[in-house]
Amino acid sequence: MKNWASFIVCTLLSAGVWFVYNMSQQYSGVVYRTLIASSELDGRATISYSEATVTARVRASGFKLARLQMSGRKASTIAFNAEDMNFSDGDAYVIQASRLNRYMPAIFGEDVIVESVISDFLTFHFASQSFKKVPVMPVSSITYKKQYTSSEGVVIKPDSLLVYGETSLLENVNAIYTKPLNRHDVERSIHGNLKLEIPRNIRTQKDFVEYSVDVVRYVEMERTVRLDLRNAPAEVEYSILPSTVNVKFQCRFPGVGSVADEVNFFVDYKEFIHSKSGKCMVRADGVSDGIIRMNISPEVVDCFVEEKRK
Repeated sequence: MKNWASFIVCTLLSAGVWFVYNMSQQYSGVVYRTLIASSELDGRATISYSEATVTARVRASGFKLARLQMSGRKASTIAFNAEDMNFSDGDAYVIQASRLNRYMPAIFGEDVIVESVISDFLTFHFASQSFKKVPVMPVSSITYKKQYTSSEGVVIKPDSLLVYGETSLLENVNAIYTKPLNRHDVERSIHGNLKLEIPRNIRTQKDFVEYSVDVVRYVEMERTVRLDLRNAPAEVEYSILPSTVNVKFQCRFPGVGSVADEVNFFVDYKEFIHSKSGKCMVRADGVSDGIIRMNISPEVVDCFVEEKRK
């Protein structure tokens, strides 16, 4: 009995070794995989609602071939570049066999050699979606060191994006906001990428945007300036109350000359004639790039106009 038992154990061990050895060898065979496509197509859902089957002759170990043949019916989601998907008709998009080569590692595995693709093309169907263009709004909290500031605030590129989704959902999306940008005691220009806060069930062209903040050193100047009335006909007399306003300038340092003295402040007669209350905004021209910003006080003045007496 002991001899028989030993014989059976040895036979099983030999068969196991033989099986593992043979299954570890490389073989060629025809396999297939069922695919669902994922792609960033304009005006379409991200995931296809139909499946497609790709068939290929591959070379792999016996174990790998067996796994591929057993898992062929189970659908796998593969991400395809939008430029590889050709519109066919209706909701159908086609990817040609010549374009499939780059996706073979994702479809069959990195350890599989694809000898030939038997499928001529694959067809996937993507449901249409509504879309619209909305602005990208930066969310930021930035503080600067003394005598430093931003010349333009946070500049976003791109400053608008296409968003996709069901019509009822898009009605409530009027802007896409960034993740918060928090910086403190800034004295140099900064730039980078900001991720987006994308509403649920909404898709965008990108999930991040580039940002830049131009930081400059400035000097502050204050002036009291007299107001003029522009574009008024010669036959009218006017008075502006108050006739002067106080202006605080933030100017780039170092600057050339007194750029603040080159700015002219006025009230536009064309705005006055359309004003029911006689109140008008204070306007300015001659503002050079050397001036970062101005604070005018008051910003709104009263204007009184009457015809000249003959």
